[in-house]
Amino acid sequence: MKLIARYLGKYRKLVALSIFIKLLGTVAELMLPYILEHIIDHVVPAGKLAQVLGWGPPGQEKLPLSTC
Repeated sequence: MKLIARYLGKYRKLVALSIFIKLLGTVAELMLPYILEHIIDHVVPAGKLAQVLGWGPPGQEKLPLSTC
């Protein structure tokens, strides 16, 4: 461990920042199922599909909601 610490030296802040960014990315990935659960359980049954489309890529609002 001391060998690794010696080689890190001046890069410690950069390594800490990299680990923090990776942690934020992991938390964001773990939150995705909860966001989808909320959309499926609450937003879609209430008929608020505009809210769902509002979170999508630009231009999605103009697509038809169903083809039937």
